[in-house]
Amino acid sequence: MRQTERKRYVVSLFSGVLLAALFVWGTVAQAHPPKDIAVAYDAGTATLTVTIEHSVKDEEKHYIDEIRILKGGTELAQAKPSRQTDKDQEIFTVNLPGLKSGDVLTVEAKCNIFGTLRKDVPIP
Repeated sequence: MRQTERKRYVVSLFSGVLLAALFVWGTVAQAHPPKDIAVAYDAGTATLTVTIEHSVKDEEKHYIDEIRILKGGTELAQAKPSRQTDKDQEIFTVNLPGLKSGDVLTVEAKCNIFGTLRKDVPIP
């Protein structure tokens, strides 16, 4: 291989790698883990409402795709949404009888593109 051909090859290879890196970076830069988790519990109806803060541009392509609720390491509920409630948050409601004020739940929320938030939240 002549030196001129070698230089072209190196430049082409470098350009291809740079282009691929920019594409991957652009995709990951748009993805992020959930920002916050809050819960509300209605003892009268035994309804737990979990609100997961996760701002997105398109709730059908970028969304919370897994929610787990645990108490003392035991899974009480799980959901696998296929889109997000709206552009700002995911809201998950489940019937969980027997919870009391002061109980601590562990809530895990996973973004379908990148990141998971795990938070211990007390029942108000």
